Amino acid sequence: GGLEELPRVLRHHGVEEAIIALPSASHKKIGEIMRDRETRLPAPAGEANGGQVRDREEIIRTVALAAVKYSMLKTGISNDIVFDFNESVSLSGDSGPYLLYIVARINSILRKSKVRKVFKVHKVSAESVVAEERKLLLDLARFDEVVKKAGEEKDPSVIAKYLFGLAQAFNNFYQSCPVLDAEPAAQVFRLRLIKKVKEVMESGLVLLGIETVEEM
Repeated sequence: GGLEELPRVLRHHGVEEAIIALPSASHKKIGEIMRDRETRLPAPAGEANGGQVRDREEIIRTVALAAVKYSMLKTGISNDIVFDFNESVSLSGDSGPYLLYIVARINSILRKSKVRKVFKVHKVSAESVVAEERKLLLDLARFDEVVKKAGEEKDPSVIAKYLFGLAQAFNNFYQSCPVLDAEPAAQVFRLRLIKKVKEVMESGLVLLGIETVEEM
């Protein structure tokens, strides 16, 4: 078992029907719909706590709430909500659990960097910054503008779309650019870069009312 079993577990606890009914019962709060439907799911082993993810039931409940909230908030205010249950719990698509997974992955890298005691500061020249790093830097610089736009338009989907794009940019970076195995100057720069990605992801998710988890 693992987080990939989340769709089955949510269905078992009646969450799918409750979510699908939400557009016709919009006066209900998501918290009310999710009440008493905590998922109980064996989580994947993590590197912390002797190879076991701590507080797994609370983690799964947080992930389930993220799935519900994000699936509603990512839809523009002028569009009807089309709920796709499988998409809402995907760990590789435009979903709340996927965004939480990205934050947890960065947390894992940062924990490992502390174990290796990577603290020395190195200068990085602008010429050495690769395309994937530049993309992340440009995306990070847009955050304040995105939040302002979401506020002006009263549309949380603006933030949701931004966070998904940032998560994708991080994934592309992570696949192309080694972090812990990079040479010293690049290693320190990349650790600082992904730490900033984590902070912005967490800030954006907080604005959407979505809690993050330390590990998954």
